[in-house]
Amino acid sequence: GGMASLKDLELQANLLNGSIPMEIAKLAGLTKMIIGLNSFNGSIPTLIGKMASLSFLRFEGTSLYGPIPTEIGKMESLDRLHLHGNSLSGRIPTEVGGMVNLSTELWLYGNSLNDTIPTEIGALARLSVLHLHENSLTGTIPTEIGGMTDLIRLRLFTNSLTKHIPTEVGGMASLKELQLYGNSITGRIPTEIAALAGLETLFLHENFLFGPIPTEIAGMTSTTWLQLQDNFLTGFITTTIGEMASLSYLYLNDNLFKGPIPTEIGR
Repeated sequence: GGMASLKDLELQANLLNGSIPMEIAKLAGLTKMIIGLNSFNGSIPTLIGKMASLSFLRFEGTSLYGPIPTEIGKMESLDRLHLHGNSLSGRIPTEVGGMVNLSTELWLYGNSLNDTIPTEIGALARLSVLHLHENSLTGTIPTEIGGMTDLIRLRLFTNSLTKHIPTEVGGMASLKELQLYGNSITGRIPTEIAALAGLETLFLHENFLFGPIPTEIAGMTSTTWLQLQDNFLTGFITTTIGEMASLSYLYLNDNLFKGPIPTEIGR
């Protein structure tokens, strides 16, 4: 804690072990701390909330366990937070909504986080990338997520999410990638999703979706990769799917479709 002038601390990819010392929080002028890919144990120090100048925090792949401290919400200068690939557990703290300057990336994937996605996450209106996949998250996708209008990539796959896809997703105008596969999501594919004209990747496979593919899907003119397999989709394959001119990969297998293959696919 005596190196008062330190701005950038990078210790990643070594063989460091032990716990992260609480004294590290005394580095009040630190703006970047990258110490991932080591063999630390213990939890994230709660005093980390006092590091008011920190804009980039990366603790990935360090064997950390325990909850994400609520004090992390006090880090108002934080622009990028990477805590992926650990053994963190408990719920995502509601205080995460207080990180008002978080505009680049929030990576919490590959942990053991559970409970629901907090509605407060919708307050991160400037965030570009949200990765919460490969956890044990439950409940519904909060409708407040629709307020994240700058979000480019949303990955919630391989969790235990249920209920329907919120129609508010259609308001996420900047979205290029939406991955919700490997959950227990049910209901119909919302027609509002077709409003995402810039969406390039849509993965909804391995869920419990039912009903027809909405005809409005033709509006997704930028989509190159569409995976809807392993659901309970029914009816005819909509002819408007042939209007998705950018589509390179289409997976509709293992559903309950009937009737002919629409000729429009080949036009």
